[in-house]
This record gives sequence, structure tokens and C-alpha cells, in this order.
Amino acid sequence: MKRFLTTLLVAGSLFCAGTANAQTIFADNFDADGPLNLNFTNFINWDVSDGTVDLIGQTFFNLYPGFGNFVDMDGSSGNAGTLTTKTTFNLDPGDYVFRFLLGKNGNDREIMDVTIGSAFSETFDHTGSIPTYLSIERNFTLAAPVSASIAFAQQGGDNAGFVLDGVELIRLRGNAAAPEPGTLALLTVFGGVAVGFRRRR
Repeated sequence: MKRFLTTLLVAGSLFCAGTANAQTIFADNFDADGPLNLNFTNFINWDVSDGTVDLIGQTFFNLYPGFGNFVDMDGSSGNAGTLTTKTTFNLDPGDYVFRFLLGKNGNDREIMDVTIGSAFSETFDHTGSIPTYLSIERNFTLAAPVSASIAFAQQGGDNAGFVLDGVELIRLRGNAAAPEPGTLALLTVFGGVAVGFRRRR
């Protein structure tokens, strides 16, 4: 009986490792950056290229009160910017979720390309205001390892663009961490035996 319970506990541990294995690869809400300023470049986690962006919020162009700092992707130079993470991430095979908050400064049409190397790519195109942040969430799966940076590239240049906040990249599970079919079969068998044993008692 003791050996059975030990085996059941080991199998259960393997199952939990496969279903609850989530790892935050990257997270930034820009609150650690500052001081707030137009055409800001001194980000902790990002490089600015191909134009400028504005670090705003709180007491300085606070478009979304209660959210701390955020970034207007079309800076005040007439040339919209690109934000790219300073870190290049080595992403293993597995399932990922990519999240960020998307707002907007003004009512004009704005276009922004969002990429994670070859792993993810989407263009956001919006006309009109965004009174409340849009919560963007995308899932993707990698079958092979990828080295990539996260990049937001605003198009245009009218000094008011998309507003970016709360960027997160999370690995939900890796292929190696998922329970194999044999492990799942053992769990099914052990579950049935455990129920039967309990009923007999």
C-alpha cells in the first residue's frame, strides 16, 4: 500500500509540473522609467530607434489615469518611433502568451507593427479614440527554438500615436514539461484504483 501511494504521488507531481509550469519571460509597465519627458530615450529595458517616443502619464499628459507611466509611440519630433527590447530572448519550444495594453493619443488613424522576431507578427490599425485601454492578448506556439526581441514599430509622424503599457511575454509550458501519454495513462489507472480502494474501505 505504501509503495502504491508513493507511485501515485510521483505521478501526480509529474502532472502538476506539466499543467502549472508558467514562466514570465518579460514584463514591463514603464513605471521604473523616468523622469517623464517628450522624445524620451533612457528606457531601462528598451532601445528607441527610427524616430522618437514620449514617456508620459501621471502628472504629464496623463491620458489614462491610474496606470502610472506609459509610452506615446509617436514622439514629438514628427517621426514615430520603434521600441525594441534590449534583451534578445532565447525562446524554447512550447506555448506562449503575449500581452500588452493599447491606448491612443488623438483620433487620427494610427498603424503599428508588433513583432517577436519570427515567432509573432501583427499590425494594429485603428482610427478614432481609445477611451479605455484595450487589453491585447495573443497566444502562439513554437515548434523549434527562436531567438527574438520584442518590437513595437509605430508608423507615421504626427506627434500623437498609439499608447503602450503593460507588456508581458509568458511561457505557458514547454514541450518537455508536458506530461507524456504514458504518464497520463498511469494517472487514469491510479485514479481508478484509488477510487475503488476508497469504496472498498
